[in-house]
Amino acid sequence: MAASLDDVGGIDPLALELNSPAEVGQKRGAASAGKSSHKRPKPNDDTLWAAWFFFDTYYKTVYKDDDPGAIDTTVFEVQFAMENCYMYAFRDRQDLSLGPGQLNSWISGKQIGESPYMFPFAVKDGYIRCHRLQNKKYRNLKNPQCITGIRKVVDPPVVAEEDARRWYHLTGRETSEIPGEEAEGYVEWRPVPNPSDHTSAGGRPIGKVQQLDSNSDRGRWLSQIGGVLSKHFGPVTAAKTIYEDSMGYLVKVSLPYVDKRTVKITWRNTTNECIIKVTATSIGGSGTYNKDGRIYKCTDPQAEIPRNGTLTREIHLPMLLPPKSALQASFDPVTAGMEILVPKLTASAGDFEIPVTIL
Repeated sequence: MAASLDDVGGIDPLALELNSPAEVGQKRGAASAGKSSHKRPKPNDDTLWAAWFFFDTYYKTVYKDDDPGAIDTTVFEVQFAMENCYMYAFRDRQDLSLGPGQLNSWISGKQIGESPYMFPFAVKDGYIRCHRLQNKKYRNLKNPQCITGIRKVVDPPVVAEEDARRWYHLTGRETSEIPGEEAEGYVEWRPVPNPSDHTSAGGRPIGKVQQLDSNSDRGRWLSQIGGVLSKHFGPVTAAKTIYEDSMGYLVKVSLPYVDKRTVKITWRNTTNECIIKVTATSIGGSGTYNKDGRIYKCTDPQAEIPRNGTLTREIHLPMLLPPKSALQASFDPVTAGMEILVPKLTASAGDFEIPVTIL
């Protein structure tokens, strides 16, 4: 539903999308994202099929131009990012995802039980594993494993109608939802690192920002950000503060250096809380800055304004919202931020009759 925006201080309100979740989204998994590393039971057929479908659908083989039958091993995907994308797709249905150890073992080619659903890019089929990646994005990973001969798809995949229905039934996601940069950077499912270590047990990179006490304020918000916002020293943009009274919540979010026309707000219910998600495009962090005919280059090693690109922030509220909740959002010109009003669920004025079907 569209958010209702007030005209604050003479500034024209902008039309922000504020979408309620689909019915299936209200039935998503019980576990919170920060607890995904617990030991899981043996995966069932749905779990293994969903894992196979995800990788088979969103990653495709790349063949040589001069030999269409030969896999091009000069292209590759980083397993670390592939795992993040998979866990991002199942972040609200962790009961249907493989555990970290199970996922790593399955991608390595191990068959789980008698299931026919194997990782679709096996070494025996020519998809060689290597450790040749030299990329600043993964500079804190020790020898990140790469899977050659594949690329993530860029266009919505064409899948059988029956498979699309099964995928939606299991995840609540349309097959057209291709994992993006936010999904590649989704690491909160990985084990929390020890500040004295250089990498976590799950291979999570630990830069200066992440070498923090997990009980610190900074440590708490690190698990709630994504996209380019997770790669800067802050929070400056998308910092939040929550206020409350008897009628609802007032959520204030800082949004300096963002394109206001790109701001989008969505919300969804898990089994025990409501999550409000703010998405926007950062426009204040380019490598160079032109002013008065001069060209400035960014030399700050710990720049606190995120680089240009998409950023996200999730805000967790300890309640559930009905599907037609009237949330409101408006820009505050004084603070370069946004205010989101979230009503609390009130007691009903009377009893509601439930139709009884006689079979």
